[in-house]
Amino acid sequence: METHTTRSRKKPMMATIGRWGRPVLLLVIGASLLAGFGGCPKKPEVATPAPVAVAPPPPPPAPPAPVVKAAPPQFTDVFFTTDKTVLRPEDKANLDGVIKYLKANPDAKIALNGFADERGTPARNQALSDGRAKAVQDYLVAGGVSPQRISAKGHGAVRQFAPGNNEAAWALNRRTQLVVTP
Repeated sequence: METHTTRSRKKPMMATIGRWGRPVLLLVIGASLLAGFGGCPKKPEVATPAPVAVAPPPPPPAPPAPVVKAAPPQFTDVFFTTDKTVLRPEDKANLDGVIKYLKANPDAKIALNGFADERGTPARNQALSDGRAKAVQDYLVAGGVSPQRISAKGHGAVRQFAPGNNEAAWALNRRTQLVVTP
């Protein structure tokens, strides 16, 4: 009888596991590693504060209203009789209102423009228009208005206010025009 001696060889461990044993073993090792290390550490939870209601900022202030100066009043012209530079009583009442306005508005100035009708010589009409503007100026100064705030000039028979060659037109052209400037 022949004995056959068999040598026993050691097989590596992986060879003894079998065909499905290797993937199962890897899966078990991987799972134990994950369980042992606990995976990635979790970040601590931070309580998020509840949203706070914040009032919107107030709207910007409205731009200041532009300063609008009121237009100066338009006073009635002062009228004169033919060939005269003397103020009439009804015109003095009008000029009293001008004095009151000028005293209440110290920055206001006034221009006095004297005129004559078309009758008479140019020199005579110039003298009448100058005298009419000066008569109004003298009345305003006597009422307390500074002469530095008044300009007076005669224009003769130029710039006729009312056209025509009749007494109604001539009466309207014998005047001193009052122009107030703020």
